[in-house]
Parts: sequence; structure tokens; C-alpha cells
Amino acid sequence: MAGIVERDQSLKRESLSDLMTIVDRKSCPFMSQVKKGAAPKNSFVEWPLDKHKDNLVRTATYSGGISDNLPIDGADIDSNDFENYDDRTKCSVYLQYLRRVPKVSRLANMTSDVAGVGYKKEMANSIAKALVAAKRDQESTLCSSQETAQETNSSPYQTRGLGKWISSSAQATLPVPSDFLTPAGSIKSVAAASATEEDLRDILQSIYEQTGESDKTFYGLCGTQVKKTISNFSLFTPRTNNLVVSNRDTDEGRLSAAVDIIESDFGTITLNLSSFLEQDARDANGDYDASVGQKTLFILNMAQLEACYAEETSVRELPDLGGGPRSIIESVFSLKSYSGGLDHGKYTLS
Repeated sequence: MAGIVERDQSLKRESLSDLMTIVDRKSCPFMSQVKKGAAPKNSFVEWPLDKHKDNLVRTATYSGGISDNLPIDGADIDSNDFENYDDRTKCSVYLQYLRRVPKVSRLANMTSDVAGVGYKKEMANSIAKALVAAKRDQESTLCSSQETAQETNSSPYQTRGLGKWISSSAQATLPVPSDFLTPAGSIKSVAAASATEEDLRDILQSIYEQTGESDKTFYGLCGTQVKKTISNFSLFTPRTNNLVVSNRDTDEGRLSAAVDIIESDFGTITLNLSSFLEQDARDANGDYDASVGQKTLFILNMAQLEACYAEETSVRELPDLGGGPRSIIESVFSLKSYSGGLDHGKYTLS
């Protein structure tokens, strides 16, 4: 067959769309909700803690009850009657420094016309993506079980993640004072097959017994597996006669199988999915274990939490030393929990 046919053409231009889709669209739910505190002025951050004394009934010294602690009319005050109301203590944590350093070669930035990026826009695109990565680095740090650490010649500063703030035992570094640790009842781990609504009520009850406030709304950060388990709590209720009753309302034949709000006698939890929980978890081989975060629910009183930035995420252009444009993206921050671990809870599936 004479002539030129399409399949044999030489030097054809590549037909490549300028529309590029980034399939990774994970949001940062904790950072979108946590308050921004005052900028710390030191790498070592501390704040005061205080509490009220137990009531007289609770501290009664003998079987006669509170009457043993009450004054008799006309009796003088003995020197032993005076009370010390200085129950103050301190909580502390270190800052953390994070950075990303995008770089593009001189020719790649000056001459390339990249589909979905544009002509001479490779560095700008790299900075934009590095800013997203920096935000996710912070989210992963704050939602981890990382312990706070002081910088040495071989290891960097680290702040404390949520998983370490919510602890019933003393932390290894800068431990939370014992009166402000998370009560054991506010932390619960159960097998997925035996998980029930009662588990979450127990955690909220434990928090209530510390704070005495039953009208709180807690921010629940949860992984995919624990979210599915909670949504199944009320999907079907088994009966002793081997029947099941659906607890869901149907609308025009549609069955809703998602739970986003849990209300109880002791408070409310709003559930928010997160892909960034416990990303410091490792398996027996030292590899990242995604299942830990998927099976975790942090129950948070956001009024007691602050992310404090000595430096908000910023971009600085570095000198081009001949290899091409370079930048550094930095942030310096800490996570403060003003009540220690008292106002928070944790629910995990084993």
C-alpha cells in the first residue's frame, strides 16, 4: 500500500493531557480542628496544672463519716485544722522541627514543558506538593504515639503525640504528674468481634467521673476499621429467638449503615475518619503497620489541646549554587494538653 499510514508515521508529537489528577487527597482532620496556641519562646515548653481538693465526704477519716470532719460550735481552730490549697504542678514537652527541601535541576526548571505542570513551572509545582507533604508530616506527628525527646548530637527534638498524652502510666520523658494521667477506665482495647456500644459509654463515664461534666462533645479521630465496627453496633440487634431487628431507618428503600455521632449519658462523640493515626507503629519486622491506626479511636476534648508554633509552616528560597533552584519548607511546633490526659480517652480493636 503506497503512501503514509498513521501507524508508521515518524516523529509524532505525544498526545498528553494537561489535566493531571493527584489521586491522594487525604485531609488532615486534627490540624483542621486543633486550636493554635501562643508561640513558644523556648524549646522546652511548660504550663501549670491545678485541681480542686476532694470533698469532705470522700475524705472522711472514720466510719462516722463526714461528721468527724465538721466543726463543733464554739470550738477554736487548731493549728492542725489549717489546709494547704497549693496543689499546683507543671506539665511540659519539647518542640519539634520538621522540614522538606524541594530541588529541581536548572535545565528541568528552565526548558521542560511538563503535562499538568506547565512550562518552567517544575519548581513551583514541587514547592506546592512539598507544602502538602509538610502539613501531613505535622498531622502524622501529632496523631502518633511518639514520645517527646530532647535533642542530642545524634537525635532531634520530638514533641509528644496524642497516643502518649493518653496514657494511664507515666511517660518515659517529662512524665505527666500522676494526678493528671489518663485513668485506666478511659482507655479500652477489645477484640473486634466482641466490641459493643457499652465500651464507648464506659470510656465516657470514666472521663465524666474525672471532670463531672456530662454535656461535653468530644472529637473522635478514628481509623477505618474502628469506624466500620462502630457503624455496625446499631445495624442489627440480635434477639434470643434467633431473629434480628434492624435499628436503622430506611428512606425510599435506602439503608444507611454509617454512625457519625454517638450520644450517651456522659457526653457525645463526633466521629471523624483519619488516615494519619499511629503512623509511627511498626510490626515485628520494623515495617510500618497500617492496621494499628485503622483500629484506633482517639476521644479528645479539643478545648484542652493546642498546637503551638514557634514557626508556622514557611517557605524560604535557598541560594542556587549552580545545580538549580532550591527551597526549604520548615515548621517548629509542639502539642500541649492542658489537662494532661484526664480529659481524653482511647479505644482500640485488637
